[in-house]
Amino acid sequence: MTDNKLISVKLKKNKLPFEDLFMSRANEFMEFLEIGTKYAPELKRNEDAKAERHPYHIVKPSPKPILASFILFLVIAHFLQFFHNFWNLPETGVGFFTWFLTVGLGYFLLIGLFYVWFWYMHFESTYLGKYTRQVKRGLRMGIKLFIVSEVMFFVGAFWAYLHGALNPSSLMSGIWPPVGIDMSRWTLIPTLETTTLVASGMALTTGYNLFLRGSREGLIAGLIYTIIFALFFILLQYVELTRLLQFTIADSFFGSSFYFAVGCHAMHVILGTVALIIALYRHILSHFYIDSHIGLLATIWYWHFVDIVWLFLFLVFYVWGS
Repeated sequence: MTDNKLISVKLKKNKLPFEDLFMSRANEFMEFLEIGTKYAPELKRNEDAKAERHPYHIVKPSPKPILASFILFLVIAHFLQFFHNFWNLPETGVGFFTWFLTVGLGYFLLIGLFYVWFWYMHFESTYLGKYTRQVKRGLRMGIKLFIVSEVMFFVGAFWAYLHGALNPSSLMSGIWPPVGIDMSRWTLIPTLETTTLVASGMALTTGYNLFLRGSREGLIAGLIYTIIFALFFILLQYVELTRLLQFTIADSFFGSSFYFAVGCHAMHVILGTVALIIALYRHILSHFYIDSHIGLLATIWYWHFVDIVWLFLFLVFYVWGS
């Protein structure tokens, strides 16, 4: 017997003058309790949904940024030790533990952290549907600002080189390039490197256009060709910097500025190649759609940025600088 019937039986026995009024209020109160007990979780979910009725993705607190800062500190410590020839000094007493802490552990944790971080971002966008149009607009803006910051980085490298080229120091006899540095062979390997990067950009653009038209295999082929061209460029760059050039980074201001700009670009090419490989892997797993492929778009923009920077490097450092 329910509580409503118990109340009704008791009131019928007592026959109070306000029986009808009391019965109506009791029934309303019991129905309210039943509804509240039955639908409380659903009402709570509705309240949470109303609280999240906005186009933005509110990120929950995470320890990943603090971990990334600590890991990057280890990586930078390794770079400082490497630049100061720390490992080759016998009096420092560097042991295996110190080497493992700064090199092995630092890079291992860095790769692991970025893998987990990017996987969680992919999970939020692909399976949880957290990336709305407004979120994607913000991500595209962030990618553009990141590329602008990279542009300014290379502007500084070009500025330094042109400052020395247009106003050669008397320590270099007022000649640019300095005496003893031969840049007359710029038509050989650098020209092949330029052709390789231009071909990679064309292959990537063609594959992306086919993807927008609904061809999944076209993007796969475009990414594969782009990765092959990128690896070939890295091989040519390695041969050039280690075998062909007759000067080093220690040969006056010319060598420092040249190796700094070309080396930083080579590092960007390596990072872009890794991004292309990840994009190919994700596309094979069907993570990209025509209306949702922000990761692929970021990779394409970054690779075109790398191509354009190399064209300016080729014209300024190799053609004009020779």
